[in-house]
Amino acid sequence: MPKGVYERKPRVIPENWSDIFVMDPNSPSGLRWRDKNTAPVMIKSNRSSQPAGSLQASGRYWVVELGSSAFYVHRIVYEMTNGPIPEGHIVDHIDGNSLRNAPGNLRLATQLLNTRNASARKDNALGVHGVHRCDINKVYVVQWSDPNTGRRHRKCFGYVRCGHEAAIEKARKFRASLNLQGAGYTPRHGA
Repeated sequence: MPKGVYERKPRVIPENWSDIFVMDPNSPSGLRWRDKNTAPVMIKSNRSSQPAGSLQASGRYWVVELGSSAFYVHRIVYEMTNGPIPEGHIVDHIDGNSLRNAPGNLRLATQLLNTRNASARKDNALGVHGVHRCDINKVYVVQWSDPNTGRRHRKCFGYVRCGHEAAIEKARKFRASLNLQGAGYTPRHGA
């Protein structure tokens, strides 16, 4: 191997998270390192029985480091409670608080469902996801993705004849009706 080039070590994923951690609702992350005397694997003495994890640089998620690998705590808690996460799925925080890793706050979701559980953007003037004003066409536009195909759709509500308030109300009602059709938007999403 050329000088200065390092081979990356493969990421080692433990077979059983319970060998390393215990769930603890009093720990800020929701996990605690196992006691080194009862753990079936070697745990550093300075970690023994301590709360596990630290906040990711963005401050949005708890992570734990094992060797040179970092793991999201919410994924570990989910797997300790429910088993492996199937391919194509992620772990969603039901209440939107990504720092609260209680098992009852975590659910298996597709990326689409996770997106539909996102809160409304701060710059959303209408307070409704997927609805925006288009002054060029003088309409309010409702946008959504089909939950089965992922195909994007849009429907326009003009405000020239009926006025802004009536057009906004029609757009809001239509957006809310998408849930009745199985779109899966949550109240946090602003639907």
